Amino acid sequence: MRTCYSLSSTLRVLAAAGAVCAVASLASAQDTGTQPANKPKVVPQTGATNPGGMPNTGIEMAKPVTPPPAGGFDPRGVPPNDACASAIAVGVGITPYDNLLATLDGPSPCGLLGADVWFSFTPAVSGQASVTTCSANRTYDTVLAVHTGGCGALALVGCNDDGPPSCPNAGVPFSGSTVNFAATAGTTYLLQVGGFNSATGSSDLTVSLVTQDSCAGAVAISGASGTVATSTVGQTPDAPAGCFATPDIWFAWTAPPGPGGSATFSFCPAQGGSAGYDTVLSMHTACGAAASACNDDFCGLSSSITFAATGSTTYLIRVAGFSGTGTGTMGWSFAGGPCITPPAGGIAEGEPCGTDTNGGCNSIPPIFSAISIGDTILGNAWASGGTRDTDWYQVTTPSNGTLTWRGAGQMPFRLFILTGVCPTTVIATVGGAHPATRSR
Repeated sequence: MRTCYSLSSTLRVLAAAGAVCAVASLASAQDTGTQPANKPKVVPQTGATNPGGMPNTGIEMAKPVTPPPAGGFDPRGVPPNDACASAIAVGVGITPYDNLLATLDGPSPCGLLGADVWFSFTPAVSGQASVTTCSANRTYDTVLAVHTGGCGALALVGCNDDGPPSCPNAGVPFSGSTVNFAATAGTTYLLQVGGFNSATGSSDLTVSLVTQDSCAGAVAISGASGTVATSTVGQTPDAPAGCFATPDIWFAWTAPPGPGGSATFSFCPAQGGSAGYDTVLSMHTACGAAASACNDDFCGLSSSITFAATGSTTYLIRVAGFSGTGTGTMGWSFAGGPCITPPAGGIAEGEPCGTDTNGGCNSIPPIFSAISIGDTILGNAWASGGTRDTDWYQVTTPSNGTLTWRGAGQMPFRLFILTGVCPTTVIATVGGAHPATRSR
């Protein structure tokens, strides 16, 4: 909801809101009548000898097999990377593979994963990684898991059977598999690639990495709510002055279509967030632009920002740290509006609903709106979850006397008169029912 307030001569005065602004498997040799190329094949024959001059034993000897290239499938037996300990290192790009004759060597975290082969991926820089079996060459129903840790102590990062995204192939049941995750520089990720219920076949394993070390490389996200893994490890600062010039990564979030509303991005549990370090969050309207919203500590050492968002508009979300780097999960939510427009007359505060452009001592750096004795300010205030808007004004009195700070609005609110620099000293306050008046 909106509050409209007026005042006459004050020191530093503060209006705090108290209401929300409406804002298929390959069979075995016995099943198919075929056997691996390195085993003898029983064939009915007549006569004493075979064409090679050897005595006829009813067995055709196996023919020599050319060794496969390094890292390729070995037609003489199981794949060389059938075991986790034999994982083949891959980088960003496409790696053809198959899991014929592979066995399960690890957990089965989703999709009845079986018949797995293993790869490892160690990024040189942090970023948003994607690993997928989606390929025009896919011939079977895949399952994919990503782990950290050693083969004897795997920690699951993510597991997927049939997407999203959906990538069906003609004649192949179900979709390929994709796992997206925040990759940390220098960390080795073990990629477990198998089949649903031990299905086998061939496909391409594609690894991609989008680095977010610059605003121009911001990773696109969207939707009214969601979570995304983050990592600032190995990144460099890329932020305008004024909101902690520390190593950072960037996201580009597009608000849902419609009239707009209030958006919150947070590392706090209430938004599905978490972090293992002291985070910083800020919102920017363009690369190089100053932060329109910035927060360091909102719930403990974790950050949260709320701002007014216009439908179908893209906003840049910067993730950083107070003095270090780390990993976490950022959550977001969007509450549709529109917000109420303040009445005409007086001086417009000029603060879009959901933003905090004059947050005083609650902002970094502190921001106060300069006013004069006798001014009437028409503005708005809002709240979202545990975030409450505060509007700070600063006035210099020409002489000694009584200062009166008076407000009226559409919801209960509180007025303060304060003195000094941040931290300030409260010398008078009143709140509760509205309108409210406070003199000093």
